[in-house]
Amino acid sequence: MKLSLLATSVLLAAVSAGAYAYTPGTYTAAIAGQNGPVKVEVTTSADKILSVKIIDQKETEGIGSKAVAALPSEIVKAQSADVQGIAGASVSSAAIKKAVQECLNQAQGKKAAPLALKNGTFEGKAYGNNGWLTVEVNIKDNKITDIKTPGQRETKYLGDTAIREIGKDVLQYQTLNVDNIAGATVTSTALKTAIAQAIEKPAATSLLSRNRFPKKLRKLQVLLKAAQT
Repeated sequence: MKLSLLATSVLLAAVSAGAYAYTPGTYTAAIAGQNGPVKVEVTTSADKILSVKIIDQKETEGIGSKAVAALPSEIVKAQSADVQGIAGASVSSAAIKKAVQECLNQAQGKKAAPLALKNGTFEGKAYGNNGWLTVEVNIKDNKITDIKTPGQRETKYLGDTAIREIGKDVLQYQTLNVDNIAGATVTSTALKTAIAQAIEKPAATSLLSRNRFPKKLRKLQVLLKAAQT
């Protein structure tokens, strides 16, 4: 009988510990998607995910938008961010799931590991609009200090505008969580992918998790006009 009571006590303690997984509240996080940051809002009780909302996103209509529409309810149903992504929308799906997981980490009191970048110049590459886009990223004292794209062949006034503007944003705000340039989505995504590759995955993940930079005017027509004057 004593053994039975002990076992029961242990079981009840385990159930009690697991029952209060979260601090009740509403949490937000943003992770870079296909066309810019995907911001989610997650509300939890002490033991459940109550709701998942995507409150800001610019994912491609008919592709990334499918993940935006489908995944929140799937996550609530599964009570986990570890759900199957939407076929054909892997980048958007991953962004949503990572953002939700970050919210859950906040609810559980988990803190992100401090960002650590190695000093030096590092190379990464990704396929752009007109071929491979190679970047050279210079890092000093835990900051990205310079981004170069030697020999880039992206379209004039489109891809090269994206490279210039996104490069400036990454340097200024020290995050990859920046908007793509409208009309140059392929080049924008390739540039951020190559930068992430250059600074290695763990550091890139930390940069993606940083808050979105202040909202700016991203009209390509304005940028083109400025480039042509």
